[in-house]
Amino acid sequence: MPDPGGFAEAQAVYKAASPTPAGHAPARAVGRLTVGTGGRLVVPAEVRAALGVKEGDTLVASLVGDELRLVPMAVAVQRAQAFVQASLGAQPTSVVDEFLAEKRREQAHEDRT
Repeated sequence: MPDPGGFAEAQAVYKAASPTPAGHAPARAVGRLTVGTGGRLVVPAEVRAALGVKEGDTLVASLVGDELRLVPMAVAVQRAQAFVQASLGAQPTSVVDEFLAEKRREQAHEDRT
């Protein structure tokens, strides 16, 4: 059934037309997207399922060479967090764990005095 914007999903499954470039992971889901009114793109159901996204989810778009890459926002955030942690050499810490550890240190200090 067409969506309110007048776009309908094609049921055809598309396969990659060329072999996977060196250094790239093979495509898991490939689909054809058409630019519609106002630059809208409809992501095929198979691709959405492979990405684990549903209607209303946010995707991050990036241009890498001549490719448009779409990544779910949650994945982009995880990658950014991992990059920062690796850059800083920091281990992931929980604010709650830090708070509890500080309270335990304070209590231990009071117990000694």
